[in-house]
Amino acid sequence: MGVKAHRHQRKPWADRLPEFTHYRDDGCAVHSACLTCPLPSCVYDDPRQGRGAAIRLRDAEIMQRFHEGWSPARLAKHFGIHPRSIFRVLRRARES
Repeated sequence: MGVKAHRHQRKPWADRLPEFTHYRDDGCAVHSACLTCPLPSCVYDDPRQGRGAAIRLRDAEIMQRFHEGWSPARLAKHFGIHPRSIFRVLRRARES
């Protein structure tokens, strides 16, 4: 008698649940990972918000670090922007 094939032989892709599938989460220019992104909607769904959202996130981080005691010069160097831009962010936050 020969070897019988299993009737219900599983194929690796046949019944894989979504939670057991590995998805790449490369994020975008605004945030490094989609699953932890703070934006209310994805920039790929609404591309108009991309640049503005990135600036708002950067400004929020600037304010947080400023309140932690970072100097404007250190903030400018860390974020790769001119010190005058740091003062603009601080002024906008103060005015709002």
